[in-house]
Amino acid sequence: LAEHVQKEVDKLMYDVGQQERDVEVSRVLNAFRLNALDVFNLPMDVDAATKAVVTKKYRKLSLMCHPDKARPELRENAEKAFALLAKCREMLQDEAERAKLKSAIERATARVRKMRAKAVKRHAKKWKKDNPNAVFGPPPLEFSEPEHAAIKQETKEILIEDEWKRRQYLKAEAAQQGNEAKEEEKLHKEFAERRKAEKEWEEGRDRRVSAWRSFAKGGHGTRRRKRKFKAPDAATSQQSS
Repeated sequence: LAEHVQKEVDKLMYDVGQQERDVEVSRVLNAFRLNALDVFNLPMDVDAATKAVVTKKYRKLSLMCHPDKARPELRENAEKAFALLAKCREMLQDEAERAKLKSAIERATARVRKMRAKAVKRHAKKWKKDNPNAVFGPPPLEFSEPEHAAIKQETKEILIEDEWKRRQYLKAEAAQQGNEAKEEEKLHKEFAERRKAEKEWEEGRDRRVSAWRSFAKGGHGTRRRKRKFKAPDAATSQQSS
């Protein structure tokens, strides 16, 4: 009986473990992939995501999402989640990627706080208008979501904007390179045609010289000598008269 109970407990623990794995795999795949902190389920603070913190978190998540530990029907998703975790770990270890993510979070924080400050002012102005004789100030304005959630969402929007701009830049750069390649090809073609024409001209030079010389020696090319005018003598003139 005790052995049977232990088997049931082991089976229950295995099922619970598999459910936790399934949930974590689904969470990783549904996270925003351009934000490595979101994939790792860490706070929106790049400075707090030190190398030690990232390494510890990666070990835990990679064990949870390891394909060899997943159920056969979920192994494909586990492989995708495992690969995504490895990619995000590299992003959090790259200084340029960290700086880019930190900049996005700082811009998002500034946007959210600016928008909320404006909302508070509008709220106070409206309350004062509706309650001109009130002694106390307006009640605190309640937002639909906490600040950290709003910053996370705004960070997502900024990262999407930055990625779109990056792709547009690469697209324009590729088009520019394509135009430059076409122009270079055109110049090469013109140069080749010019060299070909010069070569043909040089090769035909001897033939042209030879033809000219032959023409000059022939009757068509010789100049006739002009006859000098000779005045008739006196005897000839008398006879003819």
